[in-house]
Amino acid sequence: MFNRKRILLATKLLLTGAAILYFIFFLKNHLEKMPEIRLDSKFILCSCISLILYSINIILGGLNWSILLRDHNVKLSKTKIVHISSLTQFGKYLPGNVGHHFGRVFLAKGHSIPIAISLQTIFTETVVLTASGLSVGIFGLLYLKEIEYSNFLPYIIFLIGIIFLSIIAPKFVIPILNHNKFTWLRKLTGGEELQIPKFSTIPKVTLLNIASFTNCGIILYMIAWLIFDQINQNIFFLISIFTASWILGYILPGSPAGLGIRDAALINGLSTQYDSSVTLGIAIIFRFICTIGDGIVFLISWSLKKKYLDND
Repeated sequence: MFNRKRILLATKLLLTGAAILYFIFFLKNHLEKMPEIRLDSKFILCSCISLILYSINIILGGLNWSILLRDHNVKLSKTKIVHISSLTQFGKYLPGNVGHHFGRVFLAKGHSIPIAISLQTIFTETVVLTASGLSVGIFGLLYLKEIEYSNFLPYIIFLIGIIFLSIIAPKFVIPILNHNKFTWLRKLTGGEELQIPKFSTIPKVTLLNIASFTNCGIILYMIAWLIFDQINQNIFFLISIFTASWILGYILPGSPAGLGIRDAALINGLSTQYDSSVTLGIAIIFRFICTIGDGIVFLISWSLKKKYLDND
């Protein structure tokens, strides 16, 4: 077991290192060709809207968690749950990319939410987020690159299919997992059996996940359009490219906030549609937007800590 853990850790570190080296190599080769970034009104407009959309994504993450907690009869208000999630989000920049989860569990325990419930909701959230992300990313990469703006019917049909599967899958999958009594699963869920979510829970969480991926696709679209004057773009393709790159960064815990892995994958995907210099510019600005957005939300959440968390 020890050797397996060491091999897994070494693999993650190797992939993260390779991705960072790829990003640096791409940066070195194309930085001089990157179009000039003008700090004009379009840049300011793009930055402001992007930061708002990214901040909304953090709130959506908190709402996701509140929906899952309701399944366990947690009575804490949505406002406090969203605040806990927003306050701890910056922890993902710590090594291991799990600091935000530990922070949530710790603060939730201070509000009488058992550790086992927090762990189970985080596990369910991770599984649903990964499943919906993989679905959107793979579908987009396979089918959406050539779809015109007006032809969004295949995307809508696909999303309906995801929602349908999210309704029926837990009824079959969770009993199988509980029956087999996996040791690793019990550790992740605090020693408790997985609870089958209510009928509407997983579809709601899935829709919020897709909304979050869509917001990031819109941010990429605006950066390319307003800052780099790229007119002919496919928004569905950008959503899928972001989602696929984000999932790669998300499932490799050795990469803080997906650093390196996500950026390399995003650059590789965007380079199929944009010039290499524009691709680099989009990726760099997007990373700044995410980092600054996380910082702003953390500072706001911290300033409201006494109002929402310390006065119980």
